[in-house]
Formats: sequence, C-alpha cells, structure tokens
Amino acid sequence: MEIREEVRKKRVVIKVGTNVMTNKDNRIVGPILKELVRQIAALYEEDILTVLVSSGSAIAGKEILGDCIPKDSSTRRQIFSAVGQPRMMRHYYSIFHDYGMRCAQVLATKRDFSPGKHRENMINCYEGLLAEGIIPIANEDDAVSLSMSMFTDNDELASLVAE
Repeated sequence: MEIREEVRKKRVVIKVGTNVMTNKDNRIVGPILKELVRQIAALYEEDILTVLVSSGSAIAGKEILGDCIPKDSSTRRQIFSAVGQPRMMRHYYSIFHDYGMRCAQVLATKRDFSPGKHRENMINCYEGLLAEGIIPIANEDDAVSLSMSMFTDNDELASLVAE
C-alpha cells in the first residue's frame, strides 16, 4: 500500500498567545509576527507541515475601536474579536505573502471537535489546506462562541488541532 506524501511529512502545531505578540501597551508587534512567520517558512522548507494557532483578534479589535463600546464584557469581547480577526489575518497574509507562502483562516468552536460531521469537516479542512501547502491559522470563533461552547483558551484549541 502506498502512503500519500503529505501523510508521511512531519507536522507541528505552533500556538502563539496574545502575550507573545503584544507589547506592554497591549499593541500587536509586527516584528514578532514577522519572526514567527520566518520560522514557519523555515519549517516549511524542511517539509514540516505547520498549523498556527494564533490569538490576538480581541487586542487587534481594541486597537481599532478603543474603549468606546458596550460595558458588557462578553459582548465587548465578541465585538473586539469580530473587528480584530480580519486585521490579524491581513497581517499574516501580508507576511506569508512576502515568503511566497499562502495561509488560511480557520475559526473553530468546541462543537467543531465533537465526534460527528463537524469534526470530520474540520479534519478535512485542515488536511486539504496542508495538502495544498497552505498554512492553516486557527483561532476560536470568539465572535459567535457562547460560554458553553468556548475553549478554556487557545491552548485547548491547539491540543485539539494536534490530535
């Protein structure tokens, strides 16, 4: 039986939290993202398939909106994340493009990893992206996650992606 090439390649999940990518003023630090992508590009050159689990959407949204939105912390988090996620992806897209690489956004909730069709779809998505040489960038879908379907943090998401 022949094993497909992409199945034999080594895989790694890299999780980067908000504390790694922000400065003391809670602002996204571009050079840190660039160094992260440089390291992922080096892994790619060694035929190591990489999934990036990245935080930062809420901070990126707060950079844009400031503090002038709802006082309810749950709604505020959803709004910051909804506004900030595209900004984070623009950062990543631009930096990966500089290395001649492609990336894709994969937003997940806990439900996506429950046994059944959602899990199967999630696995197929990651497998398809990796087979095409596209770096999946995963984050919790904070804009729609309710407390019962939220991950504890992106460490939990990273461990589920790694399974």
